Amino acid sequence: MIDVNKELKRMADEFGLTEKEVAISFRADVRNLWGKSVFKKDFYGKRGVKVKNDNPRSMKRFPYVTRYTCNICGGSFSAAETELDHLDSENAMTDLSHAESFIKTIFFTSPSKLQILCKDKKKKVKGKVEVVKFGCHSVLTYSERYGVSFEEAAKYKEFLNISKSDEKTIDFIVNSKVNSVPKTKKARKELLKELMLGETIE
Repeated sequence: MIDVNKELKRMADEFGLTEKEVAISFRADVRNLWGKSVFKKDFYGKRGVKVKNDNPRSMKRFPYVTRYTCNICGGSFSAAETELDHLDSENAMTDLSHAESFIKTIFFTSPSKLQILCKDKKKKVKGKVEVVKFGCHSVLTYSERYGVSFEEAAKYKEFLNISKSDEKTIDFIVNSKVNSVPKTKKARKELLKELMLGETIE
């Protein structure tokens, strides 16, 4: 039986690589292996449903398209609009001592431990790609990472997204019918957080 953690440490030493370098590579390699696996393909293949194509630009060529249901919001999405989520929380894989548990969680899984979730919807605005709607997968990931509820995670992510742009921050404040918009960027961000999360910035 192979001790994955021990073997990766041995290889790191013999190849003259740091454990951090090997850990980062192993994490990516395992995810890549899973992404191309017959198991993932089979899971998706058994859960797709053929529906009438309502897109006028492609409905003549493709009268029917395959759609997948998000396990959280229940929405219908194309494969490209979804991501496969592992129900077992993965470890951080920050060092090689996590290698075996990481590959067991990500690759050696079961259908009952997987779910299809919608992913972030993005579009290009003024040459930059922006999130226009957060998907259930990224919200759930934030929720698990920071130990907050799904609903709280959705609000926090939306706040972080809007607060990146002073223009969006001002628009939100104005649309909230606040008497006056603060003069400084810091004050506007503080007000935005209070409006969206009911919190003040420490």
